Amino acid sequence: MSNIHTLQKIFPAGFDNGYGSLKLLVDGFEVVRVPSYITNAEMEDVPGRVVFNGTAYTVGESAYRTGNYFDRNTDNNENKVNNALLTLLGALAHLPHRKAWHLKLVVSLHDVGLASELQKVLNGEYQPILAGKQSEVKVEVVKVVLEGMGALFGHPLPKKLTILDFGNGTTLYSRYNRGQREVHTAYPIGVEVLIDDISQKMKH
Repeated sequence: MSNIHTLQKIFPAGFDNGYGSLKLLVDGFEVVRVPSYITNAEMEDVPGRVVFNGTAYTVGESAYRTGNYFDRNTDNNENKVNNALLTLLGALAHLPHRKAWHLKLVVSLHDVGLASELQKVLNGEYQPILAGKQSEVKVEVVKVVLEGMGALFGHPLPKKLTILDFGNGTTLYSRYNRGQREVHTAYPIGVEVLIDDISQKMKH
């Protein structure tokens, strides 16, 4: 089967570097949704394996399977920004190999106050090895949007609207009036705590 993207140079893409899982959707490809875990453990050139600036690491399911030898986004509030480039490259290493990726990227973030910092981390041109193969990756962040914004697209909206976004490490409450956001509150507790509570307390 021929690659229908052979001649395509620029790929619109969306990226959510979530606390629990990262999601990458590149135009024309299946969505990548893997755990937000990173490991430096030695392993083969599996999906999610990246060599970048002399350091090798793995993102996603294979990192999770190493046991306790991985870092998680959810372990530090700053990881959504600090780990963004590593996890983006790790997500690309789950897709079919291309010699060059030029991504026009929309990124979601729970705190748009960190938007410029996130753009600084992601924007640029890089030469990683993705799952064992050399690639050139150019990233242009065209917009940083609040998490939960996806719920506003593709639906007729009422004049007043409340959105609750239950994430792994954060719960977001947003209130909209005629399309304008009036309230946006992030609570630093998410589904992971609920799962832990269920596992501990359901016995009782």
